[in-house]
Amino acid sequence: MSCGSCRLRFAGALVALLALGCGPERPPLAFETAHFVVYSADPTLDPEAIGPWYEAHEAMFDSLTGLGVPDAERVEVWHFLDDSVIRGECAGANNCVPSRGRVLTVDHFHGHENVHAYLGFHVEQSNAAFAEGAAEVFGSVGRSGVVTPTEDIRRLLAGRGVYDADVEQNNYAVAASFVRYLIDTHGVDAFFTLYRATRHDDSLARLDERMRATLDDGLDASIEGWLARGPRRYSELVFRELECGTPRLPREATSHELRRGPRVWSVPTATYLGAVRSLEPTTATPVRFELSSARRLTLVVGRCDEGDEGLALVDLTRAPSEVWTALDAGRHYAMVGTGWGPPDEGDDTARRAEAVVGWQESPALLGRTCAEVEPVDAASVTEVVLGPSALDRLGACGADGCEIWLSFSSAPAYEHTELEEGQLPVRSIRWCDGCDDATCIDVPASDPLPEWEGAVRVRVRSDPLDEESGPLRVRFGHL
Repeated sequence: MSCGSCRLRFAGALVALLALGCGPERPPLAFETAHFVVYSADPTLDPEAIGPWYEAHEAMFDSLTGLGVPDAERVEVWHFLDDSVIRGECAGANNCVPSRGRVLTVDHFHGHENVHAYLGFHVEQSNAAFAEGAAEVFGSVGRSGVVTPTEDIRRLLAGRGVYDADVEQNNYAVAASFVRYLIDTHGVDAFFTLYRATRHDDSLARLDERMRATLDDGLDASIEGWLARGPRRYSELVFRELECGTPRLPREATSHELRRGPRVWSVPTATYLGAVRSLEPTTATPVRFELSSARRLTLVVGRCDEGDEGLALVDLTRAPSEVWTALDAGRHYAMVGTGWGPPDEGDDTARRAEAVVGWQESPALLGRTCAEVEPVDAASVTEVVLGPSALDRLGACGADGCEIWLSFSSAPAYEHTELEEGQLPVRSIRWCDGCDDATCIDVPASDPLPEWEGAVRVRVRSDPLDEESGPLRVRFGHL
């Protein structure tokens, strides 16, 4: 949330709080960089691990927009372990930019609020929907899901309900989808020319005038073009460019802690994974993503040369210790972000989530035919998740359904996880000794598996893939 864009609604309360000295006390200095001064209440915060995120994000944002932190300025970040101390100044939110160049947050790194801080040096108060949409597009990872364009964008552009929580689609995601449409259609420079020209209290008629002057397209034409796009995901731009364009961060596995506050219904992104290295042409390669004690995370994987069309999201809510997914040839980026959604009722562990994330290219664990897969240790695999795009690239789906092969050095246990709406149901599991059909046993997914000694090759069959299909999710290994 940018408190710059909602400040008028809470100005009286904030002035009263600050006059009484009720604002949060600044935490101890943690580290300084060229563009940031970071204060943190966390004595374990590692400047060498966190500092590069700040500078790399600002540098890439500046290279894309020309609106980074001015030379004579620095962003102050106040990091707290408990959001209760900042909710007063943040108008009930757990992260905000309450004044020029100052971020209050419960995350070690908060790209969304940092974007608000960058832009705050260049324009005081833009249109609220543009402000939150731009902060999502340039500062948040993997939490949009599929956004369906809707006429509600008019209400948001008029400044009504941008910060409402009880909505069918998250308003930030809707605003971000519209911002991405404007950027994709007119370019980054044109969008930010419009952004700097708008004000938080513009009427729709005034906004239409500003859009015609800066984009040539008026409000109605822009909304019609966006609606015509239909439901789609969008990718965050800064982190993606860091990965696909000019990588600046280490590629090894990263340990990072995600913090939540009590009763927080939405959580911004806190970390992401490095890009998967280029793979051999024509090779479909399974990749293992390792996580530990993770809650409510989303894995975002896409090809650098495909834009949003190649974006796949994998829900990691169940927190497997490892996730396998298939990537085809070419350079990919992969990010982990926290997702939208309320904590479970009475779930105290939702206050804090920890994740150790990294990636590792696997042997040929997955294949379209039995002969294509090589055995791996059954103890090392606990979950296989294949999104529709990965199944397509493997050539695993036909009119009768989807089929993949796996191979294990010893018989693994198996669990078919509870399906969420839209996920591909598994129909059957075929167990084979090698690739001889005479040795194979077909078992319905709902039945217990046969006892088996020695190596085993496994075929997983699902229902046909369609436009509404979600990922295929099965679990193997020592569960």
